[in-house]
Amino acid sequence: MKKTGLMNALAAVKPATGSGEAPTVGRRGKKSDPRFTQISVLVEKDAYFEVKRRLIGRDMDASDLVNSLLLEWLKKGR
Repeated sequence: MKKTGLMNALAAVKPATGSGEAPTVGRRGKKSDPRFTQISVLVEKDAYFEVKRRLIGRDMDASDLVNSLLLEWLKKGR
Protein backbone atom coordinates (compact mmCIF):
# COMPACT_ATOMS: atom_id res chain seq x y z
CA MET A 1 0.00 0.00 0.00
CA LYS A 2 1.35 3.42 -0.93
CA LYS A 3 1.97 5.71 2.05
CA THR A 4 0.52 9.20 1.84
CA GLY A 5 2.13 12.24 3.41
CA LEU A 6 -0.21 11.89 6.40
CA MET A 7 0.71 8.23 6.85
CA ASN A 8 4.42 9.10 6.73
CA ALA A 9 3.90 11.84 9.32
CA LEU A 10 1.99 9.48 11.59
CA ALA A 11 4.65 6.80 11.22
CA ALA A 12 7.27 9.33 12.30
CA VAL A 13 5.27 10.23 15.43
CA LYS A 14 4.20 6.69 16.37
CA PRO A 15 7.18 4.32 16.66
CA ALA A 16 6.71 0.87 15.16
CA THR A 17 6.81 -2.12 17.52
CA GLY A 18 8.24 -4.45 14.88
CA SER A 19 5.47 -7.00 15.41
CA GLY A 20 2.98 -5.33 13.10
CA GLU A 21 0.72 -4.53 16.04
CA ALA A 22 0.00 -1.15 17.55
CA PRO A 23 1.97 -0.43 20.70
CA THR A 24 0.03 -1.00 23.90
CA VAL A 25 -0.12 1.70 26.52
CA GLY A 26 -2.13 -0.09 29.17
CA ARG A 27 -5.60 0.90 28.02
CA ARG A 28 -8.02 -1.01 25.89
CA GLY A 29 -9.15 0.27 22.54
CA LYS A 30 -12.43 2.05 21.95
CA LYS A 31 -13.69 -0.68 19.62
CA SER A 32 -13.71 -3.19 22.48
CA ASP A 33 -15.03 -0.69 25.05
CA PRO A 34 -18.81 -1.08 25.49
CA ARG A 35 -19.16 2.65 26.28
CA PHE A 36 -18.35 3.49 22.66
CA THR A 37 -20.18 2.86 19.39
CA GLN A 38 -18.87 3.31 15.88
CA ILE A 39 -20.70 5.82 13.70
CA SER A 40 -20.24 7.20 10.24
CA VAL A 41 -20.47 10.90 9.49
CA LEU A 42 -19.73 13.00 6.44
CA VAL A 43 -17.33 15.89 6.86
CA GLU A 44 -15.52 18.10 4.38
CA LYS A 45 -12.22 16.53 3.30
CA ASP A 46 -10.21 19.70 3.85
CA ALA A 47 -11.55 20.07 7.39
CA TYR A 48 -10.86 16.42 8.23
CA PHE A 49 -7.30 16.50 6.90
CA GLU A 50 -6.56 19.74 8.76
CA VAL A 51 -7.91 18.23 12.00
CA LYS A 52 -5.76 15.11 11.50
CA ARG A 53 -2.72 17.30 10.82
CA ARG A 54 -3.27 19.34 13.98
CA LEU A 55 -3.79 16.24 16.12
CA ILE A 56 -0.42 14.70 15.18
CA GLY A 57 1.72 14.40 18.28
CA ARG A 58 -1.16 14.94 20.70
CA ASP A 59 -2.72 12.36 22.98
CA MET A 60 -6.02 12.66 21.09
CA ASP A 61 -7.45 11.32 17.86
CA ALA A 62 -10.33 12.48 15.67
CA SER A 63 -12.86 10.32 17.54
CA ASP A 64 -11.75 11.85 20.87
CA LEU A 65 -12.24 15.32 19.41
CA VAL A 66 -15.69 14.54 18.00
CA ASN A 67 -16.74 12.90 21.28
CA SER A 68 -15.64 15.93 23.33
CA LEU A 69 -17.43 18.32 20.95
CA LEU A 70 -20.65 16.27 21.16
CA LEU A 71 -20.49 16.13 24.97
CA GLU A 72 -19.90 19.89 25.18
CA TRP A 73 -22.87 20.49 22.85
CA LEU A 74 -25.06 18.29 25.08
CA LYS A 75 -23.95 20.15 28.23
CA LYS A 76 -25.13 23.41 26.68
CA GLY A 77 -28.63 21.94 26.43
CA ARG A 78 -29.12 22.34 22.73
